[in-house]
Amino acid sequence: MRYITKLLAVLCLLLATAPALAQSTPGLTFGQVPSPAQWNSYFAAKQDFLNFVPLNRAGGTMSGPLVTAASTAGAAGLNVPPGVAPTSPNNGDLWTTSSGVYAQINGSTLGPFSAAGTGTVTSITCSGSLTGGVITGAGTCDLSATPNLGTPSAAVLTNATGLPVGALTGLGTGVGTWLATPTSANLATSLTDETGSGSAVFSINPALTAPVLTGVPTGSGVDSAATASTLVARDANANFAANNVTRGYATTATAAGTTTLTVASAQQQFFTGTTTQTVLLPVTSTLILGQSYTIVNNSSGAVAVDSSGSNLILSVAAGNTGVFTVVSTSGTTAASWSSTYISSGAGTGTVTSITCGTGLTGGTVTTTGTCALSSPVAVANGGTALASGTSGGVLGFTGTGTIASSAALTANAIVLGGGAGATPTALGSLGTTTTLLHGNAAGAPSYGAVGLTTDVTGVLPTANGGTGAANLNGLLQAGTTNTISVGYTYTPNNLGTISSGTTTLNGALGNYQYLTNNGAFTMAAPTSDTAINVLVTNGASAGAITMSGFTVGSNTGDSYTTTNTSKFMFSIVRINSVSTYTIKALQ
Repeated sequence: MRYITKLLAVLCLLLATAPALAQSTPGLTFGQVPSPAQWNSYFAAKQDFLNFVPLNRAGGTMSGPLVTAASTAGAAGLNVPPGVAPTSPNNGDLWTTSSGVYAQINGSTLGPFSAAGTGTVTSITCSGSLTGGVITGAGTCDLSATPNLGTPSAAVLTNATGLPVGALTGLGTGVGTWLATPTSANLATSLTDETGSGSAVFSINPALTAPVLTGVPTGSGVDSAATASTLVARDANANFAANNVTRGYATTATAAGTTTLTVASAQQQFFTGTTTQTVLLPVTSTLILGQSYTIVNNSSGAVAVDSSGSNLILSVAAGNTGVFTVVSTSGTTAASWSSTYISSGAGTGTVTSITCGTGLTGGTVTTTGTCALSSPVAVANGGTALASGTSGGVLGFTGTGTIASSAALTANAIVLGGGAGATPTALGSLGTTTTLLHGNAAGAPSYGAVGLTTDVTGVLPTANGGTGAANLNGLLQAGTTNTISVGYTYTPNNLGTISSGTTTLNGALGNYQYLTNNGAFTMAAPTSDTAINVLVTNGASAGAITMSGFTVGSNTGDSYTTTNTSKFMFSIVRINSVSTYTIKALQ
């Protein structure tokens, strides 16, 4: 017991005085006797002052580098005993087996590590894109038919075959398609600055369809100088110069038939022979404005030139020429063409005789003479067939081929048609200023007064001076006893505010009137017979009202006062020029 007590004292002294890091306190109480297990736990938790946290043998993480002792002839500085490879190693794990040293780096196991030198390779495994399996004796690792080379930093494909065009990247839009199928359309799709469309064109004998050229072409076959086999260029005003322009030429022998021209026909058409011919010009919608055709008639018959709709434009006589120019590219009539007739020209010679023909007198004139009309020109020849007519008359057809003169028409008279076979006549009367012309379905019209019952229909509106009513029912009529069966309303007339002078009452302004009295004034009797009620309202400055022109007795009703806002009714009557009044106070 004495030894135990001394041991506890020493223990307490150590716990109380020694500086320590991460020291533990057993928490003993006075008189406590620990058990053996408690003593073991106390000493297991006891740590002396180390100035660092010791690493547990069971494992842990170091916060700094691990530096081992340098290897000597007697021992290595670090020993990793060989074993078996871990099933799921972590990145950074290091282990050894009987085959060598291994490490786990970035998810892959590296090893066994070995240094270059002499030795014996017992086996090689062909893997990845190589075929051949595990070779333990003799064998070959070959690339598979479709090896996966990964992403090499560089490659030389000099002898490579079977390059997959569709797998190429970094190409412009459509370039891969053109490489796989090299057509003109695919090439145009892959280009970003092409112009035009169609097939690719090369320099020798290309076939171009409607090319659009900007600027004047240059090079072989194109020259601004007038040399053979070169193109001609227009100036800024769309003109060009040439010594001669050769137009197309065609010859047709007349045969009393029809020659139909088209847009492809020659511009010059010559006709020979001894009879007539008809020419149908091209459809103008196939031509351009200003395009022309020249018809030269070298035959002895006439050449009729028609539009494409068979409308005669011009008949070109023998020995003459016609030029026909398009003036409208729509329509098929002669209106779409302008024609110019070119005569073969007057020449020199001598006229030996002239014969006066039908309707003319004079016979055959061989030297001098006169051809004169033998009779009036017939209607069929554009004349009237009349040698004279009636003064003041008019001409009229009395038959399909006969013209006659009417009788003299009265000045200012209305002309009446005579009907078939008759000339016009004049209406017998001119009428007067108070008569109107009345129609007559059965004969000639005539003048007469306006009949209100026969000539006028409808109701004359009030805007035109009428009543707007078809009869007088419901209207008050003078000189007639009238019964009023309904009431009516008035709109009173405002005489305004009166403060001086004379106000003469007027029944024409209404039977009910009113005013404001704001000063003394005179109310004069009306000048015509009437009845008027006047409402007088006093203002702040109301004055006396003097009644003038009235006949009254001693009693004129209530007294009038000038109290502000007071109201009075003045009843005024004038009968047979005698005026009187009465006053009614309204308060």
